Amino acid sequence: MPDGPVPPNIFMYMDAEAENVKISASLHEKVLKEHTVVDQFIRSCITGLKIDNTPANMVAQLYHFVHVQYLAALSNLLRLHLSESLGNTRKAVDATLTAYELILFPERLPMYLAREWHFQTIKSRIERIRKGDPTKYPLAAGLLEMHDMGSQYGAHADVSSFIHRMKRIPHEDGRGIVQNFAYFQLPESQDQGDSHYVNLFHNFLAMTRVFDKFTETYAPIDFEVWRVDRDRKLKAYTEVGTTLLARIRKRHAEDAAQQ
Repeated sequence: MPDGPVPPNIFMYMDAEAENVKISASLHEKVLKEHTVVDQFIRSCITGLKIDNTPANMVAQLYHFVHVQYLAALSNLLRLHLSESLGNTRKAVDATLTAYELILFPERLPMYLAREWHFQTIKSRIERIRKGDPTKYPLAAGLLEMHDMGSQYGAHADVSSFIHRMKRIPHEDGRGIVQNFAYFQLPESQDQGDSHYVNLFHNFLAMTRVFDKFTETYAPIDFEVWRVDRDRKLKAYTEVGTTLLARIRKRHAEDAAQQ
């Protein structure tokens, strides 16, 4: 289905998505076991909270929004909608950066509730501050990179966003190129598919670091045990992701050498 014509109606289109999920779950069964790990890390931070002030209540809502986007990003990836998954990641980063600001400066909550420009441009504002002083907002460094990638490939009609949708093959007469637009985004290889999931798990788990002060104060968990386990998983995802990327690059180099 991923390389075939789009189904003639929405219900058949959704049937095709469901089939994509089954195939994705089977092909990436081993790495997908990590979904429940990441999911539980986040759920434990937003379940059973006893909030005692309004800024903390807003941070809790933003944390919940991150979890919503995590589930949406994963479901989109399973249905072979890579761009949409990246768009979900971008939304989650927006929420995380906003929470970062409110955790550091809870007195700015009225500005957020009034939708002032300070929060409407939170990503570019933090980016500008960090360029002037890299010691400010230290946890934002990786988040800003995630945001840029989500914007480029998932949130806007930038030409880069079509890379994952266009398939170009030589015409059968040997002249010219046949260009097809894919409604589903199929990974080029098993490694590439696995890397999408590992990156997603790493990125969303990394966002939880911004909420640590909130989590330690309000979540009914042993925070130190939770934090150590979380950081151990982050390190493991980084190592697996690095290994997968090296294999993907090696394969691309070998393919290029054969052309």
